[in-house]
Amino acid sequence: MTEAKRYPLAGLRVVDLSTEIAGPYATKLLVDAGAEVIKVESPEGDPLRRWTASHTAIPAGADGALFQYLNASKHGVVADLSRAASISPWGQTGPWANRPATEWTLQAAVGSTAYRGLPARGPVGAGGRLGEWATGIYAALGAMFAWMCARRSGTGQHVDVS
Repeated sequence: MTEAKRYPLAGLRVVDLSTEIAGPYATKLLVDAGAEVIKVESPEGDPLRRWTASHTAIPAGADGALFQYLNASKHGVVADLSRAASISPWGQTGPWANRPATEWTLQAAVGSTAYRGLPARGPVGAGGRLGEWATGIYAALGAMFAWMCARRSGTGQHVDVS
């Protein structure tokens, strides 16, 4: 068996228009499964390129470690696209589609802060932007299932993950 045939998504080409964590993590999972991913960035670049957990300066021409991890093995191109992202806090449709959110408001909305902390001090959210990592997993699974369905039926699919 050839090297390329050992990976389940070999031969699949994905265009990644996302920034931050959820979308890049989804496409990292697809790369790890053998897909070719083309990351499209605005002329300003993905904000995660300059991010560090320690808030130390990143040398000119270098990228932050998290950006490197999430985008390893992807091909990059620059394009000026003025379209909204595919992964949004509350989904693309519905009564909350345009409602803003943060990691903390999302954790509260799904009830995960209700059982953390002490009664006298109030709820505590989990750190590490867990919602974005989990969303990336669901987006990758949705994309893989949509691809499998499209291969069988010949009809494309739309995956919307909030």
